[in-house]
Amino acid sequence: MKKMIFCTSIFVFINIGLVIAQSIHDTLIENKVFKEVDSKWFVADKKNPEKFYMLDQNVITIKFTKQAFIEGDKMMKIDFDAKSIRKAQTGYVDYELPQGIDFFEFLKKLKTQKDIEDVVINTIGEYNTFTPDDPHFNDQWYLNKILMPEVWDFVEGNSCIVVAIIDSGTDWLHEDIGNGNDSYNNLYHNIQEDIWTTATDPTTGNGIDDDGNGFIDDWIGWDFENQDNDARAASNSHGTQVAGITSAKTHNTVGVAGVGGGLNNQGILLMPIKIGESAPIGNLVDDAILYAIDNGADVIQMSLGVNQSNAIDSAIQVAENANIAVVCASATNACGSSYPISMGYYVSNCRSYSLIISPNPSTSETTISVKSDSEEQSFDETAEWDLEVYNQGQQLKARKMKIGAKHTTLNTSGWKEGVYIVRANYNGEVLTEKLVVKEQ
Repeated sequence: MKKMIFCTSIFVFINIGLVIAQSIHDTLIENKVFKEVDSKWFVADKKNPEKFYMLDQNVITIKFTKQAFIEGDKMMKIDFDAKSIRKAQTGYVDYELPQGIDFFEFLKKLKTQKDIEDVVINTIGEYNTFTPDDPHFNDQWYLNKILMPEVWDFVEGNSCIVVAIIDSGTDWLHEDIGNGNDSYNNLYHNIQEDIWTTATDPTTGNGIDDDGNGFIDDWIGWDFENQDNDARAASNSHGTQVAGITSAKTHNTVGVAGVGGGLNNQGILLMPIKIGESAPIGNLVDDAILYAIDNGADVIQMSLGVNQSNAIDSAIQVAENANIAVVCASATNACGSSYPISMGYYVSNCRSYSLIISPNPSTSETTISVKSDSEEQSFDETAEWDLEVYNQGQQLKARKMKIGAKHTTLNTSGWKEGVYIVRANYNGEVLTEKLVVKEQ
């Protein structure tokens, strides 16, 4: 497991003999580059010379030889009016320098001092937080919630990882997943299967099971509902949304940012596996899991709920034995979670409230209410709650803040037909529900 370390400052370690130079302005000093910009000094990063950090002229760090520490410490205080502020067990001491001191002249004077083992020129660092240029990134509240911008400073998603999306189907023509204006896509391709004549048309395969896995022309996943190689959805965008959250192309100036979508290059690869257009078909789930295992998935994603099945349990166990992560997510009921997430190491808190969605097609008005799921809990008439609605592309469609009543109304006139996600924050609980908008 790789450890991530966030640093508040960066130290440039140099020997005292390297800091003295005839000219300081924008010059190379013994392989260390110093630059002055707007009366502020910067030091080039040792590992990335094009990156500069602001020079900290207020604190110098010195390590004296062991036998000379007492005399050296006295010299810093008397000769330079420096104040010792920290001493590390490694022998390095931080000294606060007096205001107005000429930093580089001070370094020259240090050159004349004996028994100094090392001098550290300190810089003011920065917290690395990458912000993608995807136009709807600011609408994706959950990415900041899980600190993804900080994670992206270290890893953006890599095509060596394949995630199987077991769902309603994945639209591989979507420009934020498949080929758009850029030159790459984030789709898994079965390299043992013959390439389709038309890369996006599953009917243009050679009609042969080239790899002998029992699935003909499965170049981009499989549709277990219709038993063919077209794993796209005709109308239900749920699978495409899950795929997009996982690995929509990131930092490509289009749409949304995927968790592992790369950095304007190929990210995590998506393996579309369809198990039901309108709803997940329980008897297909275990077959889909086993297909993902056999065809190289590293992670299996299932955002669904079905009735418990020993066949599914067995398939998940095969994945676990193969060190393949099975990630399950589903809507929760009043007091728990639906299967298969409920079989894992998961404990769900009993939810106290839920959302009631009541559309009125004749007026395009939808009433959204907060309902108590417990006899012990009732709606707090004094509590304010916030409401957000997201469309199929995880883009914010509507927002209402500080609602002070048990219910509110939403006008969906002019909205595109489809499934929207309603999210409310009430009494510390995050409530979600689907809103189906039909064409007027």
